[in-house]
Parts: sequence; structure tokens; C-alpha cells
Amino acid sequence: MKFDIKKKLVAKSERVKSVDLHPQFPWVLIGLYTGNINIYDYNTQACLQYIEVTQVPIRCARFIAEKSR
Repeated sequence: MKFDIKKKLVAKSERVKSVDLHPQFPWVLIGLYTGNINIYDYNTQACLQYIEVTQVPIRCARFIAEKSR
């Protein structure tokens, strides 16, 4: 399997424990060792959301796609 990297998201953060890409929008979700979650737009490299979840590391974080109605 071969990947072509077209853009690189560069941001200062704590240790990254989890990464997930949104299935419909250009968003990347990052779970951090500090217990926080960041959501970035990878086209603009802007932080869209910063969420303080817990005081322990986030081991796994995922986007859940909404089911069709």
C-alpha cells in the first residue's frame, strides 16, 4: 500500500494518542495525552474545536457518521 501526502498539518500540541478523519468534511480529530480533543480543518489548518474531556489520556477518539433517515 502506498500513500501520497498532499498536505501536512503542522500544529504544536501534546502527545497525540488518536487520529481520525471525518468521512464527509475536511476535518481531522486528534485525541491527546492530556485528555483533550482537537478538531482541525486540514484545508485551512485552522483549529475548529478544542474540547477538554478528561484529566487522563484519550486513547481512542472517532467521528461517528450519522445514519441516513
